[in-house]
Formats: sequence, C-alpha cells, structure tokens
Amino acid sequence: DKNKSKVEKDKRKAIRAKRKQVEDRSQHIEGVPFDINAKTINYDSTTSTIKAQGDVTLGHVSGIIESDQAEFNVQTNQAVLTNNVRITDVTSTLTADKVDINLKTSEASLTNADIYLEEGDYQISAEQSEKGAGDVYTFKNVELTTCHCPEGKDVCPWKLKAQEGEIEREGYGETWGTTLLFHDVPVMYTPYLLFPAKTQRQSGLLPATFGTGSHSDFTLKTPIFFAINESTDATISPLIETSVRAGAETEFRKIFSTQHGMEMTFNYVNESWR
Repeated sequence: DKNKSKVEKDKRKAIRAKRKQVEDRSQHIEGVPFDINAKTINYDSTTSTIKAQGDVTLGHVSGIIESDQAEFNVQTNQAVLTNNVRITDVTSTLTADKVDINLKTSEASLTNADIYLEEGDYQISAEQSEKGAGDVYTFKNVELTTCHCPEGKDVCPWKLKAQEGEIEREGYGETWGTTLLFHDVPVMYTPYLLFPAKTQRQSGLLPATFGTGSHSDFTLKTPIFFAINESTDATISPLIETSVRAGAETEFRKIFSTQHGMEMTFNYVNESWR
C-alpha cells in the first residue's frame, strides 16, 4: 500500500495526458459531450448518430473510453461500444466485449466484463453485468477477488464465484449461490453472502464459532469488531459454555508506526456453573 498514492497520482496524470491527446486530434461535432478520435468517423444528421471505427477514443468528462467500434446517438446520449472496450477513470477500470452506455447518466449494460474498483481493491469478472445509477453494479455468473496476480487469473489464490451478485461502491456487496474457492478448489458454499465494499474499515459482527463438548455441552462465541480509527481497533467476544462458564474475551490493538505497536488482551470468565 505504500506505493498506492503514487500509483493513483500517475494514473490521474495518464488520464489527463490521454484526454489532452484526444482533444488535440479530435473532430468536434456540435452537441456531442465528448471529444472523439478514430480512423473513420461518419455522422448521420437524419438520425443524429455518429459511427466511428478503428482505434476509437472518447475523451469524456469522467475519463477515457476506448474501443474498436462505437455508435453514439446525440439526442439520447446512448452509446454502443464493441470489441476491446476499455473505460478508465480515477477510481475504476473496466474492460468488456460490448458496452451499451448512457454517457449522461453512466448507466450501462456490459457483456463479458472485467471490472477493477480501487475502493476495496475488488476485481470482478462477469458474463453479464448492469451498472445502475449511484455506482451500483449487478452481475450474472460472476467471480470476485481482491488478489492481484501478475501471472493472471488462472493462479488466483482465492475467489468467490456466484450465480448472481450486486455491489455498490462505498456500500455493500451481495452474492447469491456463492462458492468460495482456494486455487480453484471449492471449500465452502452459501446461498447468500453480504460483505462491505468500502475503503474505510467497518465495525460489526465477525463469524461466530459454536460446537459441543462432553464437559462444556453447547459452546458459542460471537466476536464483535470495533474499528475505532485508522490505527486502533478492538474485538469483544462474548463466550458461553452452557455447563461450565460464561464471560467475554477482549482484544485491543494500537499501531504507532510500521515498527511499533501494542496489543492487550483481557478475559473475564464466571465459572460458577462448573
């Protein structure tokens, strides 16, 4: 993460440079909300439609849009991009075989899309996906991970594979019919999964543990995580063993620097049931 700010700065600089390049070489058509550059550009005034082919680049206000072919309706702001589609802005990168997008509302339909969201480092692949208002994405036959593998997706250490999914930037993600895979080996299935998709750490419940024992009978431990600030957090874990005891375990963690930190543990147990 120490290089993240530099990477983001370089990415913003690259987007500005590419947009400037498009502006310098663009053809301007009245009523079009972007600069466009391509090998061939045709404008049909009767249908208010622009057709561009060959290394198409659109310098849109929110980022850079690239594809082999593009068709844009000036009146409806609807664009259809096909073959090697790539949409880049400061917070996300999207590639797809085909994108049907409204450049005014940013609502879009995507086919065979790979999406990278910098908020949360989420990498998403889906056969079919929809982008709605407010940066809400819905998916069908989707794979999701936060692993960045230079060797490619085939060696990804872990990923979630789901029949359907929905994720909102700086919100939450949901998946249905979800399988967790480690190196492509399925290890867990759940019909429904909810998870945060935010840059800030979130307080909340952690997975509970439960079981039975010959002396303790039923055992239940339910950890609660508290994100106090960027460098401080705590976990309180109420514990009950129905034939033995009840109490709580508390962990407190504080990071002062990359070399210095503090961790404290406090346990309280009432064993009057024993």
